Amino acid sequence: ASGIAESDRFGQDFNALLAELQGWHAGLTSENAELQRRATHDGLTGLGNRALFDQKLAEAIAESQRTGMSFALLFLDIDRFKRVNDAFGHSSGDAALIAVGERLRGAVRQIDSAFRLGGDEFAVLLAPFFSREHLDGVVARVRAAMENPFRMPNGQLATASLSVGVAVFPEDGANAEELLSQADTAMYRDKESRHQAGPEGIDHDA
Repeated sequence: ASGIAESDRFGQDFNALLAELQGWHAGLTSENAELQRRATHDGLTGLGNRALFDQKLAEAIAESQRTGMSFALLFLDIDRFKRVNDAFGHSSGDAALIAVGERLRGAVRQIDSAFRLGGDEFAVLLAPFFSREHLDGVVARVRAAMENPFRMPNGQLATASLSVGVAVFPEDGANAEELLSQADTAMYRDKESRHQAGPEGIDHDA
């Protein structure tokens, strides 16, 4: 009888130790996943960061070369963003960045990837994309999403406008450097044309 009781206690202790080890392993796995997420995502907007963008761009190029399917890159930045930080403070600038990130994420497909590259610069990888009409539709959807107002820390409602540049692989660039340069150039052309057409940027409502 004493041997049976001792075996029962041993079994209980073993099960308790096993449960503790499983809990420790689950916690470690969750912590590692969170560290990995922080290393590859922007802490303010939750979008992928520059490191993840570089990785995904390289993967998209390799996949396009393997399959022959094109993909598109969108470069975006907020018009006159510096004026917001200078006039209303960094908290207002952060509110604008968060709002743009949310609206950008909602304007693209789940299979597409959105990133904040730094400052007020964003990027989207459309892989695959189907036609120039498809690209035009995405850009129009992004611009429409930006028309939805967001609230600044001072309580004012505001809307943000974006300048957008588009480049397609491999038509607009045979490698990542060429593609990025083409998208950046196209974005600044868009910015110049929009500024000539009228004032753009972040508009505030009283």
